[in-house]
Amino acid sequence: VRTVHAVALADMVDTAISADSLELLLGLLAARDATAKTVSAECIRQRQEELRCNQYCHACLRVALAWAANKPLLSLRLQEYPVRLCLAAVLALKENSTLQSLHLDLDHSSMGDQTGVAMAAALKGNSTLQSLHVNLYGTDVGDQTGMAMAAALKENSTLHSLHLNLRSTGVGDQTGVAMATAFKGNSTLQSLHVDLFNTGVGDQTGMAMAAALTGNSVLHSLHMDLFSTGVGDMTGVAMAAALKGNSALQSLHLDLFSTGVGDKTGVAIAAAFQGNSTLQSLHVDLRSTGVGDQTGMAMATAFKENSTVQSLHLDLRSTGAGDQTGEQWLEALERNVVLQAFSLHYCWETAVAEKYMERVQKNMERNHALDVQGMLLQVLHDAPLMLRFAA
Repeated sequence: VRTVHAVALADMVDTAISADSLELLLGLLAARDATAKTVSAECIRQRQEELRCNQYCHACLRVALAWAANKPLLSLRLQEYPVRLCLAAVLALKENSTLQSLHLDLDHSSMGDQTGVAMAAALKGNSTLQSLHVNLYGTDVGDQTGMAMAAALKENSTLHSLHLNLRSTGVGDQTGVAMATAFKGNSTLQSLHVDLFNTGVGDQTGMAMAAALTGNSVLHSLHMDLFSTGVGDMTGVAMAAALKGNSALQSLHLDLFSTGVGDKTGVAIAAAFQGNSTLQSLHVDLRSTGVGDQTGMAMATAFKENSTVQSLHLDLRSTGAGDQTGEQWLEALERNVVLQAFSLHYCWETAVAEKYMERVQKNMERNHALDVQGMLLQVLHDAPLMLRFAA
């Protein structure tokens, strides 16, 4: 094993320990004194061909995690390790009663459904994890793994944060609907990030997730990546309706880049945004969709009426949004007094954009919530205009 790092935090003092083998790591962990309250182990593989994982390595990792039952191991991250070793780590969770955070980076590995289902089964019986991040980007997993992960989530009552990266995998609506069903029945999850970019999901998944969000009183942060999927206005309108009826969500990141949504979705999101009184951060990516000025203007109008959102990011590049959208946003920015961070991306004609520069500056001077000195305004020929303001 090329590199292994262990970090121990004793009260307020950080002590870093480095080891170049699992055997040495195990020895160091076992030798830690009783004052160490947190031990975090991170394993990083430099090059896959340099790592020869055998049964002895598996046994070492199992023993290290079993040791954690009597020692305060709270956080573990395995990055770019072979699938067999990561599976051994997850299976060892059955013997662990202290681990609270697990991060597995398995992107572009040889992992398939057999391993994925086994991992999900091991996670299903865990009652201590509060944070789980599983990166399966570019692997061979499909709906068997996705549905098994959903089943594990459904029975879990301790997770507060879940990040599941299924980009460019074989999952589809079976996984999406199962995840939504699990999420709907979960009463502890406060932060959910599901990345389904370039997968087979469509409106079945989108509408199921919207139904799960409706009435949810626990989730504070939702990040849904649906970029380059089969979702359309059915999903967009349903998500907007869910947002309108939700009174707990504080942060929403919705990536609909290169999907089938249009102005029905944009206008519906604007109406929901306008009537929401708890949302503080909103990020909507509508690049390369069918939206136009109807959406841009509706979002600006809603923004005038909203008094809670402090951070807003709206991307309308490669859409039909134009100068009418720009005019509305200039007026909206003048009236809003609570915004602390703002980013708007879309295409203006260069001559029109230059005409607006002075007006933007004057409007921002009236908006004391934003720092004019932190404003970035780029006007490039035949390129999108980006307005970005930061407090």
